[in-house]
Amino acid sequence: MFVIVEVAIGVVFVYLVLAMLVAAANEVIASTLGWRAGTLQKAIAGLLGEDGRSPGPRTRAFYAHPLIRALSSARKPSYIPADTFARVAAEVVRGDAAGGQGAASVAPASAVGFAVSQDGTVNVESLKALFEATMDRAVGWYKRKLQLVTIGVGVAVVVLANADTIRIANTLWVTPTLRTSVVEAAQRRAELGSPTDPSVIDASYAGTDPIPSAEEINAEELGALEERNRLAAEERELLDLLMGWGPDYRVVNGTYCVGLQTERDRACAAGIEDAACRAALDRIARERRCEIDGTRLVGSAAFPGAGFLATGLLPVAMGHVFGWFMTLAAITLGAPLWFDLLKGLLNIRGAGKVPKPPATPAPAGGGQ
Repeated sequence: MFVIVEVAIGVVFVYLVLAMLVAAANEVIASTLGWRAGTLQKAIAGLLGEDGRSPGPRTRAFYAHPLIRALSSARKPSYIPADTFARVAAEVVRGDAAGGQGAASVAPASAVGFAVSQDGTVNVESLKALFEATMDRAVGWYKRKLQLVTIGVGVAVVVLANADTIRIANTLWVTPTLRTSVVEAAQRRAELGSPTDPSVIDASYAGTDPIPSAEEINAEELGALEERNRLAAEERELLDLLMGWGPDYRVVNGTYCVGLQTERDRACAAGIEDAACRAALDRIARERRCEIDGTRLVGSAAFPGAGFLATGLLPVAMGHVFGWFMTLAAITLGAPLWFDLLKGLLNIRGAGKVPKPPATPAPAGGGQ
């Protein structure tokens, strides 16, 4: 039972780390392509009665407003507080955005227009409620787009890393020392806290999803997030031992090395002074695909060469498909889920944080 729990901890730890890597790649892609800001602009354009794919005068007036420009100096913001939206949107529909320069006409045919009466009175609460309801839908748009990227990035990570759940579990089962090291690393990772814990984000962003971009988080908070998301050197080393193509390369290279050993034995039957024997030994000395183990040649973890990609990769990959699928399905569920499960497994194992000792009561009488 104890070993099963430790193996489960190891597998969940790998899922957590891989999910973090995928999330980091997603963040780079989303930030580079401006998806958060683009999704927000599409939603706001719709509220203002315009096509989000091609911003019109109302949307341009909205984003030209000083309150909106102040949210992000370099580019369009990916998060706008509901209060700010209500104030700026009301000015846009009244034709007062950016001091009246290039503003839209009064009371446009838009969702926002229904919150502004004919005399220009604004129902701020209605605007805020309208904005928040639209943001709920916008989050869904963003998540659906990001989910496709998550699957694509996940496939790349799983295949390139050869993250086969079945092999990972088997390696942990048969290697107690490695299993112990992984459990210790998992404990340290759990102590860092969730890599996407919203508690480290400024309170003004509480409850927002997606999380604000780096430029919208202050330096201290950003440092805390980066610390949680950063992989330690030890974690990378453990992943190298649990994943990778090395074991498969050893098998493929082993077949080649058996043939090379047979050639060597045949050439050196008359003695090592024979020219053919010396040539065979020189070839073996230069061959990265083989390692010398006593008198035998065994396969190394070196890449077998271009021929492997052409003829050997597909058969080898077919043996990993099910394990890859398990890993991919797991990491697409997200790092927070695996972090919570990891903490639960660590508690079951009894490796949770040691409780603080109770405070020592003050001496009676308040003595010094």
